[in-house]
Amino acid sequence: MKLVVKGVGLTVTPSIRRYVGEKIVEPVAKLLGRDPAYAAAVLELELIRDTRHHRKGIVWSAAANCKLPQKQLWQRADAEDIHAAIDGLADILKRDITKVKERSRSRLLRGARRAKKDLHLSRAARLYREGRIRDESI
Repeated sequence: MKLVVKGVGLTVTPSIRRYVGEKIVEPVAKLLGRDPAYAAAVLELELIRDTRHHRKGIVWSAAANCKLPQKQLWQRADAEDIHAAIDGLADILKRDITKVKERSRSRLLRGARRAKKDLHLSRAARLYREGRIRDESI
């Protein structure tokens, strides 16, 4: 997995880079696993200070653009502290990556079940019908 960390309105210090690696990069790498399909994934992070005018309030943001083979995910989290924004983004990103992986796995298994079902029936016996089956005797 390729990682790009960019700071907008702030400098990315080694401590922030370590925190991002601990909270976002390691869990995302663990979720993607060693699957060769996800080896080319790219994770671009932007740490943003929205304004210099305000000293309090929600002025910190963390945005992530995760390019997976099936889909591109973009998320943003805002908070009063850069660490809180990174934590919020980590939760959102983990949830979305899990959702994408579960969807692809369930579609694969659904196709496998359909193929197995088709193998056990003769061609003439296969009947795919939509809607309800009505009693033909009436």
